[in-house]
Amino acid sequence: MIKLVSICVSLLIIQGFSSQTTDSYTTGHPGNCWFHKFYYKENAFEDIYILKEYDLNIKANFTCVDGCVYTRVGDPYTMEYCFEQSPNETDEATNKYIMPTLSCDVL
Repeated sequence: MIKLVSICVSLLIIQGFSSQTTDSYTTGHPGNCWFHKFYYKENAFEDIYILKEYDLNIKANFTCVDGCVYTRVGDPYTMEYCFEQSPNETDEATNKYIMPTLSCDVL
């Protein structure tokens, strides 16, 4: 699992998966960054992150798993984020939206 880390002055940690993939949603940068990530915390949708840039220095200065830098959709401060390892199995960042499952009783 991967956590999300703010790489601005203050640190904000959210959890999710790595950007490592080779599918059609990647940029072709050395880190194979996803163009966007849908983030789910404890199996519930939280936020969408959009790729801003690729920066190898992030891995040296923070605990990021790759050099992919993201901004959160709707963030008025345009903070930057990256993803790091997480022990929580219910947190996930993916390049595909997961439809919520409805749990209702049928009469």
